[in-house]
Amino acid sequence: MATRLDLLLDDNGVVLRNGDWAFAIDREGIQQRISQVLKTIAGEWFLDLDYGLPYFEQILIKNPNLPSVQDTFRRALLSVKGVRSVERLTLSLDTTSRTLTVNWVVLTDLGLLVGTDNISPTVTGA
Repeated sequence: MATRLDLLLDDNGVVLRNGDWAFAIDREGIQQRISQVLKTIAGEWFLDLDYGLPYFEQILIKNPNLPSVQDTFRRALLSVKGVRSVERLTLSLDTTSRTLTVNWVVLTDLGLLVGTDNISPTVTGA
């Protein structure tokens, strides 16, 4: 199996190591791709308007259909290259901080991978 190379990202953007691009490969790459798909709003990526999750239409709404939301996240995890199955998926919403926490365990081509992603709306100051 050919190794997929993705630029390694952190909260500040692309990571450089010793002045060179750093790459997210193997397990780190799968984990980064999962985080990217879970944190992308449908329609946000101009090259693929279907990429991402329907946060404003189905997830971050009053009284969402929880089984449907769970299924949406499960399908998003399964869409990531290298993910074979979703072993565990839990969602919890903190209404005070307006943060959705997604805990997941997936079986990948490289073994089990565990992660947590916190999704919250970005607030811009006036």
